[in-house]
Amino acid sequence: MTKAQELLFHGLEDFSVSRGMAAEIFMRLHEEEQQVQMIRYMVANEKATPENLLNEARRISGE
Repeated sequence: MTKAQELLFHGLEDFSVSRGMAAEIFMRLHEEEQQVQMIRYMVANEKATPENLLNEARRISGE
């Protein structure tokens, strides 16, 4: 696991994202730059819901 993946994984845990939703986020953000973008979003949006995070992952991945 890369450092970005590790940080993203722990960040998703901190936001109480379910395993299934976390798996979908990881599948969408397969490039490290995408993962870093997501981490930055999480840092800037402390009150984001799991649904917000999934929507942002979709946006980052181009879907």
